[in-house]
Amino acid sequence: MHQDIFKFIDENNYVSVMNNTKWNKLGVAIEANEDKEPCVRVKFLFEDEPTGYSLMDWNFENHNCTLFEWIDIDPIKKIRIGGLVPDKEIDLSTHVLEILSQNNIPYSIENGMYRVWGYYASGNVPVFV
Repeated sequence: MHQDIFKFIDENNYVSVMNNTKWNKLGVAIEANEDKEPCVRVKFLFEDEPTGYSLMDWNFENHNCTLFEWIDIDPIKKIRIGGLVPDKEIDLSTHVLEILSQNNIPYSIENGMYRVWGYYASGNVPVFV
């Protein structure tokens, strides 16, 4: 499997941004406070489209983080109240930014989401914050 990943990265001229240690630190920090755990969506290297937004199981025994092209973190947590009442929204921006800063995680802002890059295509360097 790793050979396929390395071949794909090489053929597509991807530049690595994160490593396993940083992904693990990010996962541990995000899961540390269940009340402030944001929803994320993942773009995997071999997939054309990202997943939908959801809570993520950050146990990397179940995931191969070398497959993450990027992860978008939604800073607004929505809590469903009911069919006739709008969802309650909690702004997690400060919490998410603290996690990214404390763990030296490089990120960009894409459409209001905090994007943590696993890889980017050479020549398309994200604007890191």
